[in-house]
Amino acid sequence: MISLWLLWLSHFILDLFTGLWPIYKTMSGIPLVLAGIIAGISGLIGELSQVFFGYIADKGKRKAIALIGLSLTTGMLWITKTTDPLTIFILLLFLMIGSGAYHPAAAGMAALFSEKKKGTSILFYASGGAFGMGISQLVFIHVFNKCSGSIFLLAIPLALIIFMLARHTFPTSCTAKRDFSIRHIASTLWRHKRALMPLYAAQVLVQTLWLASVFLLPDLLQEKGCSTWLCFGGGHLCIVLGSAAMMIPVGYICDKLGEKKMVLCFIAIATCFFYLLLFTPSLSPWMGGLLLTLLGASLGIVNPTIISWGSRLVPDSPSSVSALLMGCAWCLGNLGPLWGGWISSHITIAPVTTTLGWMGSLLVFLFLSLSITPQIVSEKTVQEV
Repeated sequence: MISLWLLWLSHFILDLFTGLWPIYKTMSGIPLVLAGIIAGISGLIGELSQVFFGYIADKGKRKAIALIGLSLTTGMLWITKTTDPLTIFILLLFLMIGSGAYHPAAAGMAALFSEKKKGTSILFYASGGAFGMGISQLVFIHVFNKCSGSIFLLAIPLALIIFMLARHTFPTSCTAKRDFSIRHIASTLWRHKRALMPLYAAQVLVQTLWLASVFLLPDLLQEKGCSTWLCFGGGHLCIVLGSAAMMIPVGYICDKLGEKKMVLCFIAIATCFFYLLLFTPSLSPWMGGLLLTLLGASLGIVNPTIISWGSRLVPDSPSSVSALLMGCAWCLGNLGPLWGGWISSHITIAPVTTTLGWMGSLLVFLFLSLSITPQIVSEKTVQEV
């Protein structure tokens, strides 16, 4: 249990740094198009690296890869010291490569804690990242104001968690070397392609919409005349903590009923809350917070549930499956901020609301993609492939 909590804490601190960019770009007045390009390209390169790191992790190097990923996030400590787009891009690139290293390694360890409670372990681990990202913007603003525009204070908890993770001995099942070759992993994934391809497509769709929504959220709330607290961190807190609060109970239910029923139900619910948020002309603090929390609780759990689903379908290569469903999918999903910024720049009336309204149509294709995915792949299906 200590091992799982350490993964929770490390995921918490990594995603706390990941959540800083959307609010900083609004505070510093960086144009949405430029900010979207920086986030999109750095995310594309960084998350694609999950394929490489996932393979190394499955060779028995999960702990080392996770530590490398956490160490690379330190670049974000300098984000407030520059306004040069190239420097900001390099700092974000280090962060995203660190994310690309950490996520498949840590998710692979979480998946191997218990075969019977795989969904519970993965979603508990995922909730740590959600809590970290949820409070990231409020923490950023608080530290930024208290430390005269510096966030170096955040280096203390990061260094402490890296030290604890480095000193801890994980169960053998989480770190044992597996005699896998690239051909073996590719063959394993190929044999399950009928199940994994719809999951991959779903991850691209949900991450595109989720990242675009988080990226544009401060601007959306400003467009609707919301309170300062909601615009600068409070809204982000509500939407991300809504997803975090649901992950542990959803993980337990998935182990009982399966991921497919749960995720299809939550996509339908998320669609209602998404367009209710967009079509409400003005939002009071309590109404905005409530809608964002409900949206996060429904849409935010789709991504980790799909990862749990994939690990259940291909239990022999959890890190490689995580790399496919996170890295290979998120590299395209990270273009969501780019598309969101570009589309909004060409709209004159309520640009952010209109942009997200169009991008919300991805929810339909997301539902269709997952509806054709089997909960469990039978041996007959694998042999036919």
